[in-house]
Amino acid sequence: MRFSIEGRVPFLDYNLLKTVFSMNDEAIKAMRERSLLQYLLRRRVDYLVDDPKQIVTFMDRFAGDADWMRYYPPLEVATPLNGRADMEGCIRMRRN
Repeated sequence: MRFSIEGRVPFLDYNLLKTVFSMNDEAIKAMRERSLLQYLLRRRVDYLVDDPKQIVTFMDRFAGDADWMRYYPPLEVATPLNGRADMEGCIRMRRN
């Protein structure tokens, strides 16, 4: 049970985890067609939060628009002083 969900977080429902950590078919299609930016705008996704390198690498590859940062400008980089220590180095980007 070292790597099982039950061994780590027994109070969480498997179906909830499956829903939270899955992507819908429309999102996968947008990534395959390199139109992720249009998908995010159409679905009104307001924030992107992750490691800056991860966001840039992912969006550069799948956004379909080299100028995607115009739509999601960086707001802040989280530090232990303004939030949780586990969010250190993460960047928050908000849709214009």
